[in-house]
Amino acid sequence: MQVTWQLRNLGMGNRAAFKSRQSQLRQAIYQGKQLKDSIATEVTTAYHRVQQYDRAMQLTSSSVQAATEALDQNIEVTNPHVYLQDIAALSMSDPKILNRLRVMPVMVLDETKPGRYVMSVSDLLKKIQKLEPSIDISPMGETDFIITYRISSATGKLFRYVKIFFVCLVSFFGAAFSIMTFNNDVDMGSLFSQFYTLVTGKSSSGFTILEISYSIGIGLGVLIFFNHFGHLKLSDDPTPMQVQMRTYEDDVNRTLIEQAARTENPETDS
Repeated sequence: MQVTWQLRNLGMGNRAAFKSRQSQLRQAIYQGKQLKDSIATEVTTAYHRVQQYDRAMQLTSSSVQAATEALDQNIEVTNPHVYLQDIAALSMSDPKILNRLRVMPVMVLDETKPGRYVMSVSDLLKKIQKLEPSIDISPMGETDFIITYRISSATGKLFRYVKIFFVCLVSFFGAAFSIMTFNNDVDMGSLFSQFYTLVTGKSSSGFTILEISYSIGIGLGVLIFFNHFGHLKLSDDPTPMQVQMRTYEDDVNRTLIEQAARTENPETDS
């Protein structure tokens, strides 16, 4: 085995080459640290951007999730200028977008023509997307609804009270006439007279305990059956009249919506 050592310029050349290699090594280490710091900075910046984008997406995706949650099938308005806040309950995180959506015009009605107007939720969503295209909407509730426009005035209120009073009179006298005709058909007076004579052995004067209890029983039976007397109720259950009125309203609303759909698409009638 042979080992050789070469001296350059009495060893000075070797020393210079050694220092040059050390300088190159230090430069490489320094450049590596710079590259590492640059990569760390870029990763940190990208991470913060991703977090910001994620928060923005969460805000926008959950901004109008309950936009149509409180949307009824029939909504009554008294102003011809109908805004979104008049027909829907909005809920979102961004108050600025929420305020813009609340005052978004939905439709402008003829102030001299009260009536019922059918509108689809899909048309409402298109209006919202046109105003705020960056938000996601999750509609809940009815797919079609009715906007009932009524003119609010002193004359209208007076007419409503007169109509209520007239209906009460017709209902009262109609019910009384029906009861009297029923009693007359079955000859209730003779039945009470015979029953009173059979039990007491005396002739009836036509105004005995039987007639009094029968009259009171009719009134109490009506109150118990309808479960309603003024603001007093025997239970929290809806009364039979309320159930029938709700059924009637649902049938009317469904008919109006179907009629509007058939008017827009006449081929569905065939």
